[in-house]
Amino acid sequence: MKPRRASLAVVAACIVLFNVQADRSQTQNATSKPSFPAVGNLSQVMRGILFPNANLIFNVQTHDPSVQKPAPDNSSSDGLNWIAWGSNLYSPWELVDYAAVTLAEPPPLRFTPGRQCENGKPVPVNEPEWIKFTQELAEAGRTAYKASQTRSQDAVSDATAVITDACSHCHQVYRDRRGPGVDPRDPVTSKANRCVKQLQ
Repeated sequence: MKPRRASLAVVAACIVLFNVQADRSQTQNATSKPSFPAVGNLSQVMRGILFPNANLIFNVQTHDPSVQKPAPDNSSSDGLNWIAWGSNLYSPWELVDYAAVTLAEPPPLRFTPGRQCENGKPVPVNEPEWIKFTQELAEAGRTAYKASQTRSQDAVSDATAVITDACSHCHQVYRDRRGPGVDPRDPVTSKANRCVKQLQ
């Protein structure tokens, strides 16, 4: 009987140990966050997300979203116009709201591990200036969103100055390279030193 009791004790201990390990595994899975590695480079993120939405907000300076306009004719003999499609699904002010949110929310993408600049250099995520300018961008988006909520063309037009400042502060240091032998209009020489802080 003793060997049988010993075997049962071993089995019971194994069951308890298995349950403990299963509980730990479930806890770890519940608390772990999914990973979202970088897909595009910084230039693609900026041009694909921020650039078109910033331009939509700047467009408010000359086009009042409150003015009713005839719905665009999306019919085309060439097939579906994917650019115009959906342009009348939301009100103009809603589109301004969405554009402002798109400026305020994506700045953390500038800190995605492994993100590179267009020239292959790593994004300077640890530099104080980069952190500061990213915070300015997020704040500019929040300012634009708050202005858009007023449904005032003047308020949004004023907010575009905050966006302009946030963009230019970062571009002057990390994008618009100047100096001996550097032509900012030359795509080769101007891109080579991007994402490296320019000494004043």
